[in-house]
Amino acid sequence: MFYEPVVFVYFAMFVPLVVWAGILVWQWGRLPTVAGEIYDAERDQGRLAFDVSREDYVRAYRKANAPRLGLYLFVVGLFSLLLFPMLVAFMTPAATPLYEVAAMTGADSSTIVMADMAGGLLHFLLIMAVYAVILVGTLFLYHKRRPDSLNRQLRAITETKS
Repeated sequence: MFYEPVVFVYFAMFVPLVVWAGILVWQWGRLPTVAGEIYDAERDQGRLAFDVSREDYVRAYRKANAPRLGLYLFVVGLFSLLLFPMLVAFMTPAATPLYEVAAMTGADSSTIVMADMAGGLLHFLLIMAVYAVILVGTLFLYHKRRPDSLNRQLRAITETKS
């Protein structure tokens, strides 16, 4: 009976991820429109520093300003949520020796409770360590694959056309 609310809460955690995915799709879909509006405004005000076509500007703007961090963190969140039951299932046998040592020593109930608390702490710390490694690796990839700024991309476009 205990597992029914836990399972409901686990699957309810997917709802914010679906909303997040919708927001990312909306932001990604709106990028060409926003880029075109910025291009028109800068061209009309004479602030466009580079001689590029609208299509080249939109392409460079999309590459420079796409919601990449949101996408990376969404994938990490989805992966972490899918990984959580497997981590718990894997970590449970890791805590079993604590209970066995407590039982072999003929411990009283307070010692078994302490072993239970230590097992719970071990679960928490190991799961957080796995998530920290995943997040550090993701942020490393995010910064390693970062595209150039909009100005650098526009400069590269004008240099290749000349």
